Amino acid sequence: MDPVTYLEPLINTGIDVGLRLLGALLLWIVGRIAIRMLIALLGRSLERSKIDDTLTNYAKSASGVLLNIVLVIAILSLFGVETTTFAGLLAAGGVAIGMAWSGLLSNFAAGAFMVVLRPFKVGDLVDAGGVVGVVREIGLFATALDTPDNVRTIIGNNTVFSSTIRIFNANEHRRVDLEAQLAHSVDHHQAIDLLQKRLGGIENVLSTPAPTT
Repeated sequence: MDPVTYLEPLINTGIDVGLRLLGALLLWIVGRIAIRMLIALLGRSLERSKIDDTLTNYAKSASGVLLNIVLVIAILSLFGVETTTFAGLLAAGGVAIGMAWSGLLSNFAAGAFMVVLRPFKVGDLVDAGGVVGVVREIGLFATALDTPDNVRTIIGNNTVFSSTIRIFNANEHRRVDLEAQLAHSVDHHQAIDLLQKRLGGIENVLSTPAPTT
């Protein structure tokens, strides 16, 4: 039998697969560029609307994840994968992944609650999850803080949300406690009177409530 008879189906299949791969590659490149443009457009739109930076960053992260999932589904459709089948596999895989990655999903849920309830925002100085620092980003799964020694620290959102959160700049004024060691020979009553008179003259010390010693 003519060898061309055997080679022709292989050649046609190779051409078809090659064209599909080329199309998938082009779709991936164009899709990634379009996603970046859409996310940038969304960010500028939210900034013009004076939306809080915390919500802006969270919306951009969530949109990026969803758009990339849509892009992957579109690429798979080029190879004849039914989207309904893929959706079923995704749902089944989601259950398995959810059981295995319960901690990751709890971080995601905690991040969503933090965006809705907004206990703090980007730029706040907080003590969260046992770390003190300035909030730089509240992501889908983790919160980024810059500590006073300028170290970027990433904390899982569930750790942040399930612990006590202290926000140092939430109130306009704060109380500062200072201790002074006196010599045993000093009359402490006289020292207290002197300190009480001097405290009122220190810059940024409030008269109401008055300083106490």
